[in-house]
Amino acid sequence: MKRDTLFFLAVIAGAALYAWLFWSESMGLNTVLASIFILGAMGKLHAGLFRETAARWAGAGLLFSAAIVVVNNSLIAKGVHIASLAWCVGLAQAPFLRFVWFSGLLALYGVFRAPLAMVFEVFRGRKKNLHWRTLWNLALITAIPSFAVLFFFWLYYFSNSAFAALVDNVLKSVEYWPIWQWPLGRLILALLGASIVYAIGRDNPLADKLEAFEANQCQELERKRKKVWWGHSTMALKQTYKISFFTLIALNLLLLVVNLTDVATVWWGIVPETPYELSQFVHTGTYLLIFSILVASSFVALIFWNNLNFFPHNVPLKTAAMIWLAQNVLLALSVGARNYHYIAGYGLAYKRIGVLVFLLLTVIGLISLYLKVRDRRSMFYLLLTNTWAWYIVWMLCATLNWDVLITRYNLRHTSERVDLPYLINDLSDKNLYVLYQEQALIPANSYEAQQLDKKRLGFEQRLASNTWLSWNWADEVNRRALKAYKSGPHKDATTE
Repeated sequence: MKRDTLFFLAVIAGAALYAWLFWSESMGLNTVLASIFILGAMGKLHAGLFRETAARWAGAGLLFSAAIVVVNNSLIAKGVHIASLAWCVGLAQAPFLRFVWFSGLLALYGVFRAPLAMVFEVFRGRKKNLHWRTLWNLALITAIPSFAVLFFFWLYYFSNSAFAALVDNVLKSVEYWPIWQWPLGRLILALLGASIVYAIGRDNPLADKLEAFEANQCQELERKRKKVWWGHSTMALKQTYKISFFTLIALNLLLLVVNLTDVATVWWGIVPETPYELSQFVHTGTYLLIFSILVASSFVALIFWNNLNFFPHNVPLKTAAMIWLAQNVLLALSVGARNYHYIAGYGLAYKRIGVLVFLLLTVIGLISLYLKVRDRRSMFYLLLTNTWAWYIVWMLCATLNWDVLITRYNLRHTSERVDLPYLINDLSDKNLYVLYQEQALIPANSYEAQQLDKKRLGFEQRLASNTWLSWNWADEVNRRALKAYKSGPHKDATTE
């Protein structure tokens, strides 16, 4: 009874805290306070949870990501923090899960079912059997179309600049939508806080299934003998070996020609100088080359999925696969070299940085695939390793203030053809103080100068509408710099 009372108070506290911390506020100090509360609720509702190594790492990741939000306040930092929160909530429901994606799935399912579960618990009692088939069907009906929409949204966003600009404008206006000014917005925040605590404190029917599934997974491959429909399994395996070997030999020869061409034209060749030619040089085929690397990785993973790893005298096949992987690493470096030429000529941009980050993750994936082939590792090892790589790389990316970094680099290294509208309109207001420091590059009374003042006014209005709960270091740096600028020799020009 005492435990139920504590749980009930924690749910109420979570609802009240989220409604207070995030109502009409941006993510800042409130993120740290909410994270401390979540970790406290986890430790109180699950005694001994933080004795587990995974739970300690998840708690450290949550606090570190919250600190990054306070320091940089970037979208990447906020995304990594939300992922860390999902990891924590999932581990509270299943502390022995190793696969981060399973923890995230548990968290989403737990928070999704929490509102309905709380209603059942209040009106029917906790010991009553609940029928979740309807909820599960609803989840499937929602999840599959949502996945399809998100997948094609991603494709359209990166392939259509006009659609991407429209989406960016909509996302920028979200915090000003009228719904967030209604009491309904505060109720939604309260429900979110209560649902997170409820998901932490109550058993998740999906947890046992995921733990049982993961318990049957291992990082070392085991040979499994099976019958095949076209003949004896050993003969079929020999046939598969021959097909795979000759396919890899042919693909290696083809990729060798491609890599030699890239080395001659991209690494030491003549790079186009006009914007159009350089854009075509970089963009034409870049995404297809990245896609080809992913397909190549999938092909090797498929070959060494199971019993070919144990085929006698398979060293030639492994050697061909490793050469294929090494050539794909070289191909990835060539794609990076294309991107480097564009950055050197026309500066940094989020998409160009994104290509480099994705190439880094791709190379890590190729290395982990090499280790899988060499050491007879399982697909579970491959998924586990790359999931941690993605989490760590994005956490490291979140530690950098990319808007300031992009602005400083472009102003210093591409001053003759710097894209001022991009720096002013497309980047967030975190780079305001850098733009005002370099205002000599912006012609007075020009369109860019007007847009810069408009951006400054928007920042000041946002700052005035927030309280100390939204405080973050990026905004504080801007506030101090703009205050000093206004009180300096440019005071009259800035305040007109």
